[in-house]
Amino acid sequence: MKIDFDSFIAPESPDTALQSQDQANPRKPVRFTFSHCALWAVAMLSLTLNFYMLFDHSAARQIRLIEQHVKTLEKASSQQQLSLIYQEKLLASQHAAQLDSLFERKEYPDSNAQLGLMLREQEQDLRNIMATLKESMSEISNMIPGPRNWVSHYAEQLDGIERNSRNRDQALRKWETQAH
Repeated sequence: MKIDFDSFIAPESPDTALQSQDQANPRKPVRFTFSHCALWAVAMLSLTLNFYMLFDHSAARQIRLIEQHVKTLEKASSQQQLSLIYQEKLLASQHAAQLDSLFERKEYPDSNAQLGLMLREQEQDLRNIMATLKESMSEISNMIPGPRNWVSHYAEQLDGIERNSRNRDQALRKWETQAH
């Protein structure tokens, strides 16, 4: 390649410079024109798409529908959160009421009186059994020859049980009168 030093020294006109470039590389002006056309086509396509999107109402309508759907979901979510909070409070109060009822001492006067009467009758039955046992042991001791000190020992034990039964009967009577 030959370098022309004269062109550096003397300025050429723009037309002469283009002609010298065209002579050096004849394909370059075609590329330059083709790239201009491609760039212009891309710019026009972009401009057309922007105008289409600007005036396309379906996209804007879809955006509005999505925004409305989001607002509806947010409202439903907040309502569900409030409902959940209410249900949690209701459940907590129910648990508290159940615990209170478990630990609360409930007395029903009628049932207490009935229970006292039943327990007093059982104590009377126990005393009747003790009297029958004493009488039976006394009869058995008369049938068996020998010392009778075991009968007196047995009678003393039954007397202690009978005393305890009478004390329980008196306590039940007091309890019955307090229940009324």
